[in-house]
Amino acid sequence: MPSPEMEATARQFAGPFPLDPAGGRTAYDALGDALPPDPETRWEATDVGGIGGPHSEWQWWDGVGDERVVLYMHGGGYVIGSPPSWRQFGGRLSRAAEVRLLNFDYRLAPEHPFPAAVEDAVAAYLWLLAEGWSPEQIALGGDSAGGALGITLMVALRDAGEPLPACHLSLCPWADLTNGAESLDDPGVEDPNPQLRSLAEAMAANYLQGQDPEHHHASPLFADLGGLSPVQVEISGRDGIRSDARRLAEALAAAGVEVSVNEAEGCIHGYHMFAPETPESSEGIARLAAYLQAHLAAPARPAS
Repeated sequence: MPSPEMEATARQFAGPFPLDPAGGRTAYDALGDALPPDPETRWEATDVGGIGGPHSEWQWWDGVGDERVVLYMHGGGYVIGSPPSWRQFGGRLSRAAEVRLLNFDYRLAPEHPFPAAVEDAVAAYLWLLAEGWSPEQIALGGDSAGGALGITLMVALRDAGEPLPACHLSLCPWADLTNGAESLDDPGVEDPNPQLRSLAEAMAANYLQGQDPEHHHASPLFADLGGLSPVQVEISGRDGIRSDARRLAEALAAAGVEVSVNEAEGCIHGYHMFAPETPESSEGIARLAAYLQAHLAAPARPAS
């Protein structure tokens, strides 16, 4: 059963979400304003070598080194969302896993349609390599569209013969832009947004602008997933696109990828950002941190 805090959070965000990009961006940014970072959280703007949009940030917990990094890609259907909204999450994951997050501001549609986000993600990862991090020191992470984008990034890197990162944290991934998720039309899911299908279709239309939703760089559910790095798939039980996450986890496993799955009953889409307001979110961050600790190269320690 979900905690009372998760139930309260679901009620707080119940109702339709703006379908237009401008309205959606304002609403998403307001969500970030409602989740102020902890006092020990630090952030710093970076232009990632001129790649992507203007709002990329390094996010970390005070005192954590930079030996290991998570390239994080926020959600928002490739249309809305911004790194500042994830400062609280970034700081808490940084502390728990001893990593820094590069919360990357890939270009958004409709101004920059598919495949701009994919091109930016590839360029950002290659920039990290050029800056001196080894693949073993880099993890990917992302929620919703960003959770799917991390899979697509690995597919693109593999096909280009580039080294793959150590692992990927795929949170509530929106992996099928045909919007074929059965859960989108299941009232029993009890997603707080009663118009989620309309929102998903609007975002897909803004991002694709007539291009094929089954393209393997648009919907990783239709990609060849063989040879990818290990993936942690996080599924929210009260999420209209939970079928995407389930099907993606199954497809990864069928392709021989090391995949771990956690499904949080009663949790809403993107619930990881609500720590410490809900115990499920705090538990989720601890779980993600343990996964990173197990898969990333150990941080360098000063000689004793």
